[in-house]
Amino acid sequence: MVLSACAGAPFGPGPSTAFIGESDTAAEYADFLTARYAGLTQDPAAAAHYYGRAWERSPEDGAMLERAVFATLVDGDVPAAAHLAASAKPGVMAASSFARLTLIAEDIAGKRYGRALKRLDAGNLGALNEDIARGLAAWLTAKQNVDKGVARTDLGAGHDSPLVQPDYLRALILSSAGRDADALKAFEAGGASGGATPLLVAAHVRLAAATGDKAGAQKILNAAMDANGAAPELEQASDMLAGRTPLTPVRLSTQEGAATAILMASSGSLATSNPELAAAWLALSLYIDPDLDAARMKLVEALRSEDRPDDAIARLCEVKAGSLYFAEARIEEARLQQSAGRGDAALAAAQAAVAASRQRNILLGAADIYRAENRNADAEAIYTDVVNADAASHREDWRPLFARAAVREQLGRWPEAEADLRLALSYAPNQPQVLNFLGYAWVDRGENVEEGFRLIQRALRAQPNQGYIIDSLGWAHYRRGEYGDAVTALEKAVELEPADSVITDHLGDAYWRAGRRTEASFEWNRALQLKPDAKQTAELRGKLAHGLPELALRDDRDRKASQ
Repeated sequence: MVLSACAGAPFGPGPSTAFIGESDTAAEYADFLTARYAGLTQDPAAAAHYYGRAWERSPEDGAMLERAVFATLVDGDVPAAAHLAASAKPGVMAASSFARLTLIAEDIAGKRYGRALKRLDAGNLGALNEDIARGLAAWLTAKQNVDKGVARTDLGAGHDSPLVQPDYLRALILSSAGRDADALKAFEAGGASGGATPLLVAAHVRLAAATGDKAGAQKILNAAMDANGAAPELEQASDMLAGRTPLTPVRLSTQEGAATAILMASSGSLATSNPELAAAWLALSLYIDPDLDAARMKLVEALRSEDRPDDAIARLCEVKAGSLYFAEARIEEARLQQSAGRGDAALAAAQAAVAASRQRNILLGAADIYRAENRNADAEAIYTDVVNADAASHREDWRPLFARAAVREQLGRWPEAEADLRLALSYAPNQPQVLNFLGYAWVDRGENVEEGFRLIQRALRAQPNQGYIIDSLGWAHYRRGEYGDAVTALEKAVELEPADSVITDHLGDAYWRAGRRTEASFEWNRALQLKPDAKQTAELRGKLAHGLPELALRDDRDRKASQ
């Protein structure tokens, strides 16, 4: 069974059109088509509603029940999905794998473990849910007998699962049962197979350290942080190893383990490539364990991939102060709010993140939000904190220096910005962004024009099709008085970046100097339509009214640049 990329068409063929003339079937088909359209337009609530109506009109249609339940899970309404499943006749419900899975999740959430296991053992959860079924069955069986539960994690001969890492599943079950030595062996086997998430690696680190192997735990942690960066679970494990917080191994309840098993499947390749499937599974995970913020953050990724930013923000708002993921949630909220044009909300979320955590990735995320909202002084202060901490720890990272240089330039502090760019270039001599920024700034300011020209050429060799770098090259030719070459480069830059007001403005200037004044006016007018800032708007209107000054009347900086 193959899952479609559209929420509106995940399973099998549509309803039969053989009897479209009959009113009930025609109404069902209309609801079906409306649901499909809602899925295509990223409206999961409408898709769930109309699939549900279509199934109510044809309650014997197991395929339609499957669509209705799945769409309702994608919308995040597990109780409604459970109601649909429970209201179906047994034979119809048995034909819907997601209806059965939803009722199993409802049983686990209600701690009706025996009934949930009975439903699991009845089978027929479909190929998509096979590994989730295995994980849930293992946790439910282990509640009565740990060894039998562990045995149920076996994939069987020739089975290669892309979803659940069986060694880590065994390790979590054994660790939660206090079988630490056996759990460590399973964790080590999982580590050897690779592909573990930070959540699973952190559980390994915490158990290894708690059982006395702090050196080994630190080695595992260092490798994971090198690979994954500052994930919250790894930061928590680091704090435990350093003695900043109590060191405890991961001990999951049956309910927590079942929710984590679904989360593990949702981190696999199939769910990662299909965010609707991930959203459905993660809704079930959170229904079983509403406190599993790791699943909530994973759900946000899926919602963002589905272009559902407001739903993502709503889920992020469920991550409360004191959660391991609170600061990360606020930074992600800030990014989504900023993308939606809600600057005040973005700034408030960034401020909450910084108040909750001084982790480097949180600080950089907040500073980026401040910078995007033209709060350059605030951004500069945070970037400075990061740069100073990097210097103290001998970290040579060009990125915060580059970002600080950008805000310092905006603040009119060019000498300091230039120093940042020079240092960034010493860390990353071939980084095209740094080469281009410093080269363009020198050329535009009439300082070190030839050296700046060479830096831009180096940047262009690294990224020959980047519009903003080609713009820099064209502007360098312009400053050198090479107007024909400037036009050639800037026309290409505008072709690559047609919505950039600065590049379009540059092309207008080059046309003017090349004697193509009608075309210059056209480009300046077009730049005005691209929503430039107030300063550039005033300059463009001046050019449209008066053109460019004669070369002999240009200021000293321009004369130097053209020499």
